[in-house]
Amino acid sequence: MPLPQRFPYHRRAAATVAVFLTAMDIFLAAVIYAVSENWLLTIILAGLFFLVDLFFAISALTTAHEVGEDYIIVRQGWYFKKRIALKDITLVQKVKRGPFSYGMHWLWDSTRYVNGSRDDLILIEENGQDRGGCYRVLFDVLDRDGFLRAMKIDPLKVLEVPELNLSGKEKKGG
Repeated sequence: MPLPQRFPYHRRAAATVAVFLTAMDIFLAAVIYAVSENWLLTIILAGLFFLVDLFFAISALTTAHEVGEDYIIVRQGWYFKKRIALKDITLVQKVKRGPFSYGMHWLWDSTRYVNGSRDDLILIEENGQDRGGCYRVLFDVLDRDGFLRAMKIDPLKVLEVPELNLSGKEKKGG
């Protein structure tokens, strides 16, 4: 059985998020010191905040989506992993532009948005719901057409919509 193909997702927003989290760590350290006037407590808590931020950043930067013989795996760091059997996929759609966000979020009641970019996304819907209630996944990948080809889908035959319909009712196609 051949190894699954790995497809990294966009990382350009990671730097912005890292700068924001570092600024928040500095702000929280200043607040802790202002309230407690205890340098040791401030250093320990600021160090813990920084380690958590570092852990989230490294895990997101070292993971990628996968396409195997009969499944795909969509990931976002260590905190989200969804395996979908290719036979269970009922809809594949290209989405030119998605909602603004970074990371992993719920959209509507059954769609997970897993992204590092809001441009050139893939929407996959599977038949039925899984235990977590997620049966649609919207995600980005650096090589969108390569990902679709690895799924044995011709990228030219997949419907591309300019934006995701925020009502949660996407047009069927693909």
